[in-house]
Amino acid sequence: MKSILILSALLFSFCLPVSAAKKPNFVVIFSDDQTYRAIGYNNPAVQTPNMDRLAGEGMRFDRAFIASPICAASRASIYTGVFPQQHGTVGLAWQGFRKNVVDGKKFVTLPMVLGQAGYHTALYGKSHLGPPTDYGFAEGREIGNSNDEETFAEAAKFLQRESKSDRPFLLWLTPHNPHVPYNAPQRFLDLYKDTEITLDPNWLETPPMQSFFNQAGPGDILFRDSKLKINRDAPSGLTCGPPRSASNMKEVIKAYYSDISCLD
Repeated sequence: MKSILILSALLFSFCLPVSAAKKPNFVVIFSDDQTYRAIGYNNPAVQTPNMDRLAGEGMRFDRAFIASPICAASRASIYTGVFPQQHGTVGLAWQGFRKNVVDGKKFVTLPMVLGQAGYHTALYGKSHLGPPTDYGFAEGREIGNSNDEETFAEAAKFLQRESKSDRPFLLWLTPHNPHVPYNAPQRFLDLYKDTEITLDPNWLETPPMQSFFNQAGPGDILFRDSKLKINRDAPSGLTCGPPRSASNMKEVIKAYYSDISCLD
């Protein structure tokens, strides 16, 4: 989950209407790599009317924090309520989570707790921690990189089916957007063709050698700068992408915003 932006997953949750006598149903929409600055109510440059409506009609947390900026580690912390050093997944690899949570049973997960409370639980979309049924979901599956049509189609089927049932449910919906590669349809790219992008004051065209942007792995340097486009010695064919210039960065941000609008 290497990205040229410093991002975090952005979490929305809301309860579907139910009578007061019943347990509430929960739908959690968990976007991938979406920073708090990449949503319309917090950044007018980003077009997200539906997310803005959720924020306006619900409760918004403007001082929220995550346990880790890394995908798998952050997800594992949200499911377990403990820090990465405890559940064992501190990077992208999720073997520690499997050892301590799935196999070791050292920690329970939110879907486990709700399942014990009579909820039917499901996850569709990105897992990054192995099969969802291994860590507490009653059903679900990892859905590969896409514009998330299949993920939302599965969610629609789930909601239609569960609407006929009296049991409460948790639907954990985890789209891939706006994770790289940014591949939103052209109509979403067109939303930002005339948008003026301002780079952060701390943006550097040539990051320090120790920077995350220059590292493919321990001891491997990608030189993500304006002079070198690719490190052919990088492991697993990793590349540093286009030259790191201000103009290219602005185009990348536009593509990033277009993926968020597509998700919205």
